[in-house]
Amino acid sequence: MRLDLLALLLILALGATWLMRPRRGGGGGGRRPVRGPAGDLRAVARRLGYELEGEGHPADRIRDARIAAVGIMLAIGGLDGRVTRDEAEQMAVEAQLTFQCGPRETADLFAIAYWILRRFDNGDQAIDKLSHVVADLAGEAAAPDLIRMATAAAEFAGPATPQAEAAIERIRQVFNVNV
Repeated sequence: MRLDLLALLLILALGATWLMRPRRGGGGGGRRPVRGPAGDLRAVARRLGYELEGEGHPADRIRDARIAAVGIMLAIGGLDGRVTRDEAEQMAVEAQLTFQCGPRETADLFAIAYWILRRFDNGDQAIDKLSHVVADLAGEAAAPDLIRMATAAAEFAGPATPQAEAAIERIRQVFNVNV
């Protein structure tokens, strides 16, 4: 598969994410009610073994640490604004290299991670919760890869911001790593 196809898949996932995002303003406490996910997202979730529907926060239903790790990369990349197409492509390559998976599986991981990220109030909250999910599912052995991925995501658009550096430090604290 060509990188152009991966980029197209990521753009489609980003577009779907943007269309289904929680909107501020209006009634209902600033959030619209959560609607059921689209059919294609259901198919992605089935392929990854993720349950879209259920009790509690969607992050609590993650059973694959890769989903949480991709969510952390996306959240850190978005701390300084929107994730650009180039940044998303670089994150996808980083995920493929780390997880040794193909473009389709990578696009699936990104689609579910975006869907979960929309359920958080902010990126910091997502990073904190998802770091604990990775630690619980993958253990301390995942720390070096996760910190490398998070650092790369923070630097794709240029030097890491102080907010991104603080987020990476919180990941280190979750894993009790002093690197």
